[in-house]
Amino acid sequence: MVSRVRFCRQPYPGSGGKKGTVMTNDAFQSIGGKSIKEEHDALIEQINVIDRLLHVNSRDAERIILSVRNLLETSRIHFQNEELIMAETNYGALLMHKRDHDYLRTSLIIFLESIEHNAGAAVDDIGINLRSWLEFHINKFDNAYVEFLTRQEQ
Repeated sequence: MVSRVRFCRQPYPGSGGKKGTVMTNDAFQSIGGKSIKEEHDALIEQINVIDRLLHVNSRDAERIILSVRNLLETSRIHFQNEELIMAETNYGALLMHKRDHDYLRTSLIIFLESIEHNAGAAVDDIGINLRSWLEFHINKFDNAYVEFLTRQEQ
């Protein structure tokens, strides 16, 4: 089963002791196999990178844009893999799950476009919003899928 996402209050590297909320990579157990867990780990790390860039690196727009593009690509691959696994198991809530994936991708695209058109438009809390979305998504949607699989195995 998937555990709740844990957050650590710790200084960002190079922040002069400024504390931020960092999502840790050990917060998840596997969903549907090792690759899904590794993909979750990659999503967490990329969210943490974006958050650190917004808080530590004086809003380096070029690096933020690159990091958001990387997150978009990683999320595309992860969502595609996760949705394929769900389709193969005839998961009835796949459409709702996919809609939540689409919501994140749309939000990331809007955020990316706002940065590309105005480097000063980066908002401090995007990292918090991304982590909140991921925590909610896993606790609601991914946990529901794990429960579905558990019922199927019985």
